[in-house]
Amino acid sequence: MDKVEIAPFDNLLVYKKGYTPGFVRALISEKKLGGLRIFSILKDQKLETIDFLNEYDFLEKLDITSNSDFNFSFLNSLVNLKKLSINVEGSMKIDLGGIKKLEHLSIKWRKNIKGVENCISLLSLCLIEYKGKDLMSFQNLCSIKDLRVKTATIESLNGLQHLKKLESLSIGNCKKLISISNISLLPKLKNLELEQCPNIKDFKLLLGLKGLENLSLIDCGEIESIGFIDNMPSLSRLSLIGNTVIKDGDLTSAKKIKTLEHKHYKHYNLKLENLSYNKAINANLNKIKDIFK
Repeated sequence: MDKVEIAPFDNLLVYKKGYTPGFVRALISEKKLGGLRIFSILKDQKLETIDFLNEYDFLEKLDITSNSDFNFSFLNSLVNLKKLSINVEGSMKIDLGGIKKLEHLSIKWRKNIKGVENCISLLSLCLIEYKGKDLMSFQNLCSIKDLRVKTATIESLNGLQHLKKLESLSIGNCKKLISISNISLLPKLKNLELEQCPNIKDFKLLLGLKGLENLSLIDCGEIESIGFIDNMPSLSRLSLIGNTVIKDGDLTSAKKIKTLEHKHYKHYNLKLENLSYNKAINANLNKIKDIFK
């Protein structure tokens, strides 16, 4: 049997052909592992089916990455599963409604996904390539504290206002997103990252976030003004990097921020200390120099 491989994230045992449920269970217990990772991409470990997971009801964490489609009916057998990641190409139905203990879910979206609205114990959710105009499908997930949306067709964040326990929100590569008004209705939000969302028109509506500590607006194009941060008394870190430009050029509101990252433009009225951004630029320049030595 091949040498045992442990994935560095979540301390997961990497499944190899020939592993039995008994072997996997004993190894997880012996080495105090988090759970199981199935990586079915490389030719020598390509799997035609993962139905064998019906016998893995002891798993608490499962990560599946594949460029092949699978039958996911085995999920109904994984009654102890608390953390699930599915990054799989295909169109077969994925029904999550029976996993009552599920607390953390990361999933590459497909049309035929069912039961997410029943996962009411979820604490974190990561949606990859989500196809929908808003987030209304997730409004019942009231326990969520961490939500990430990576590459989606959403135009608004309608539905988000129901997630009153949300503490961290990350929205990336959502180029159809126009309105973020619902974010201001999240009383416990501490961390907000918007990246590659260049068509947002209503940044000023963020002014209601009294408890926000960290704000990142990365590659978000033109922002009329950052005056809205004057109403964020808890804000200690502000990142305005990449292709993010303050249109009115007024950085006065940023003077009070403890940690500031921004690219300076000629029309800005102030040149503020920018240590972390400068450090990152210098590090990249040194890497380039090393390449051409």
